[in-house]
Amino acid sequence: MPTVQNSIVVLLSALLAGCVAPFDISSPDAGGSDGDADADADSDADTDTDTDTDSDTDMDTDADTDTDADADSDTDSDADADADTDTDADTDGDTDSDTDADADSDTDADTDADTDTDSDSDTDTVEGCAWRRQLTFDNDDQSTDLLNFPVLITLTDAVFNYNHAWDTGLDIRFFDSDGTTPLAHELEHWDKGGESFFWVKVPRVDGASATDHIWMHYGCSEAATQDAIAVWSNGYKGVWHLTEQTVDEDTAGLHHDSSGTAQPGIQGGNAVADGRVGKAQEFDGDDDCIRVPDTPQFDITGAISFEVWARPSSFADSDVNRYVGGKYDTSGEKAYSIYIRGRSGRFKVSDDGSDHQYVYGPADLTADNWYYIVGQWDGTSSSDSMRIYINGALISDNPSSVPNGINVAEVEFTIGCKFSGTTTNYEFHGRLDEMRISDVSRSADWIAAQYASMTGNFVSFGPELSQ
Repeated sequence: MPTVQNSIVVLLSALLAGCVAPFDISSPDAGGSDGDADADADSDADTDTDTDTDSDTDMDTDADTDTDADADSDTDSDADADADTDTDADTDGDTDSDTDADADSDTDADTDADTDTDSDSDTDTVEGCAWRRQLTFDNDDQSTDLLNFPVLITLTDAVFNYNHAWDTGLDIRFFDSDGTTPLAHELEHWDKGGESFFWVKVPRVDGASATDHIWMHYGCSEAATQDAIAVWSNGYKGVWHLTEQTVDEDTAGLHHDSSGTAQPGIQGGNAVADGRVGKAQEFDGDDDCIRVPDTPQFDITGAISFEVWARPSSFADSDVNRYVGGKYDTSGEKAYSIYIRGRSGRFKVSDDGSDHQYVYGPADLTADNWYYIVGQWDGTSSSDSMRIYINGALISDNPSSVPNGINVAEVEFTIGCKFSGTTTNYEFHGRLDEMRISDVSRSADWIAAQYASMTGNFVSFGPELSQ
């Protein structure tokens, strides 16, 4: 004990004399602390597991977390992943639930604001859209792939929350399955709370598949860009939706072509009515006729597909034709047409302007029912090269004879009648909708899928996801 007491005395004396510096009881060396903090910041950037409680609410953390966010929103094919699991992928400006931005990572956040091109690009792509739906195609019954295929998307209040989109529907846009590639679309008809119709050009729908899908985004901050011409660029020479708000017996007004290759049709006494897809035009069977000025786009001399939805109100005698549409003049300038003879749907072409070759279905059409009629010639001399389809099914491939080509007729294209000079005749009585002409011979699978698309049997809707 004396030895200990002596030591204490010596020590106190030394302190009083200033010979020994006081003990440093502060935190470890500041330089070592900065090194650890930098390491934590880097670790946070890679793994996003740091739980630093600094309450920075910066949306973006750093370049690495931005890559994660972009990957999630760009490649996420899981309908739930983006909305349910990765709060870092929020790109609509809401405060992020991350709390890992400390004093050192603020520098990374500032750098990210300057260099984050992927995340900013992704935000621009969806333009701040609040909602999305996965739209899946049922092409299981068709064996061939459908390329650049226009798909009809039908919205009703049973499958779509109209309150989550603009009152006009102009904010709705579509992306391919990767979630980032915009798809060309056209809004044909909008009826908030009722039925609305969009046409979307899908690059590829696999044959024998029921899983191919695209995405629909809505509740967006900006209007979407429509491109009807791009939707109908795959061989279409004329596409008339016939939705215009016309007045019965009025002769003023135009019927627009969505393909951008044909002239608009001139109103001719017909009236707007409920159609198979949105609105249609009704023809009285007397003198109603839409006339489309002649254009070289209609001079189809080889393969052809001519399609229309027709709803006859009455029928002529079994030996009398009522013309649905085409280039077929009574003066002898004949090229191609769809018509109804008695109760039989028919398609004919003329290879020399006077004689004609035709193919037809049975006389079993009934009044006030819609029929999707497609006439087709594949441009070959095969005995089954001319065909007629009704409601997506092949009805006949047994033409009266095989054409050697199609005559170039210097006459107008007509809808709802046959026209000669200044006189209409053989007028159709009923409604017509979705008339299209192509210089392509559409496959049986294409025609069947189009019919399914326009009758609500091709597209199914996934759950609504917030983003």
